[in-house]
Amino acid sequence: MSIAISKQKVSITPINDSSAPFTSAAYPIINFEIASKPAMLDTRTLKLNFRLKAVNSSGDLPSNVTNGAASALHPGNGVLIGGNRVSASSVIEQISISTLSGRSLETIRSYNRLCATTVPFRKSASDFSNCNCIEDAGLSEKSVTAARVNNQEIDVSIHLKCGLFSQQPLNISEKGLSGLKISIELAQNGMTMSPFTRYSPTHPNGEIISSTDSFSYEVSNVTLTYDSLNMSTALYDSLPSSGTVLYNSIQTMHSNIIANDQSQNLNIGSKRVISVTHSFCPTIHLNNRAIDSFRLAELENGATVNAPGTKSPVQQVSYLRGGILAPYDFILDSSVQASENSPLAQILEPAMNSVTLYDNHTSLISANTTNGILSSKLYLTENVATPAESAPDPFSLFILGAGIDSRGNGVDYERVNYTIRMLSSLDNRSPNSMFSYITTQNVLLYGPTGLTVIE
Repeated sequence: MSIAISKQKVSITPINDSSAPFTSAAYPIINFEIASKPAMLDTRTLKLNFRLKAVNSSGDLPSNVTNGAASALHPGNGVLIGGNRVSASSVIEQISISTLSGRSLETIRSYNRLCATTVPFRKSASDFSNCNCIEDAGLSEKSVTAARVNNQEIDVSIHLKCGLFSQQPLNISEKGLSGLKISIELAQNGMTMSPFTRYSPTHPNGEIISSTDSFSYEVSNVTLTYDSLNMSTALYDSLPSSGTVLYNSIQTMHSNIIANDQSQNLNIGSKRVISVTHSFCPTIHLNNRAIDSFRLAELENGATVNAPGTKSPVQQVSYLRGGILAPYDFILDSSVQASENSPLAQILEPAMNSVTLYDNHTSLISANTTNGILSSKLYLTENVATPAESAPDPFSLFILGAGIDSRGNGVDYERVNYTIRMLSSLDNRSPNSMFSYITTQNVLLYGPTGLTVIE
């Protein structure tokens, strides 16, 4: 009896590989090519593998001290790669995926920020403490844990969180995509390198530990691994020589928010919009070594170069399609919760749905972490709050957005604008950056004459 499909473990190196490490300054582009052959690419197994380390100008690793007094601080203390919620994925600024013939399929800018925006809403606290660190040891619930990890080189094996690779499976034969080219652009050191934050009874809101030395990251031993599901001749011959492929892609847009009542229009230009997700950060904190550039911050007033500003909670949010409320036909209002430092449930749940498409079984978000209740307001035995050293770091996990179509087919925004209106207490002079990630469905037509993206 013949076997129609056989599995093959594949490992490939970059086509521009060299003996020197990849860095943002010297070798910022990593290119892979997946050859066309009668096979299906199992995207569940597709992983980018590399060795990652932080070094100063002398080539020395950090020496983070996470439990010392101020007198223990020294130039090599206070170094993180991408923070404890992003870690190794922070080194990727952009991913471009195309066919071998050059037909563009997907380009994601600010990919590292996409990971910061989406991963905490797909992984639980247990995942960050256990499962995630198998793929990337720098991921953790606590910043000090990641700081200790960054004292050494780490080997990581991470999934590429692209829309195309969320499909199952991908036909890479001539009766499909005809192979793939993946181009990875590395991020600037100023965006990726950051201090760590230490929480203690004397610093319940966190103490930012920054290095006085300048560190950069290096990426080496890079490979791409995946399972190839090779088709038998009979199976391959039975496939049609032309047809269509539906696949998802993610596009990125950047805006600035400064007014306390602001409407932001996005010209998406797609017929099949599935979801839109927004995350925020004070503009002064982008590409800034003195603070975590990947914080999922609420809108803030008066942020400085090396410190967060005063929170300006979003009280009301409206989503509109062509000037009409959609997909919610009412204003999302969490003004009461915002005044009480309580979870902004009516605003945050739609935002979570924009990431998970209503599959909200695991998430890092909770009142214990997002609002810092566990270490400040929730009293346990003997009327004592959970010690800051053992409680999860109370990092902000604020995003906005909406699942436009829960069925995943998409809604037409080709000729109408998407609009988000936010009511907050911004002071009209503190710019905050808004990153928008739009997931759309695309239609690819393949045949003997080549490939064409028709939607």
